[in-house]
Amino acid sequence: MTSTVPAQWKQAYIRPLPKTPMPQQLTDYRPISITPVLSRLTERVVVRRYIYPALSSPPPALHFDNQFAFRLLRPSSI
Repeated sequence: MTSTVPAQWKQAYIRPLPKTPMPQQLTDYRPISITPVLSRLTERVVVRRYIYPALSSPPPALHFDNQFAFRLLRPSSI
């Protein structure tokens, strides 16, 4: 109703996950972000409903032909 995202949905817990069997240094860990389920579901709905349709039929002035790293995934493959 207020068009805002609740603060609880924006919080994430960062957990270190070891990259090696016997971590010795901080660089032997990779950060894993644990986000609330509702924020991930909301993000998926927004992307499927608004982002993918906007990218599949962009305005004529916007060209994606020269972008090599960007590839649009089909919503059914997610």
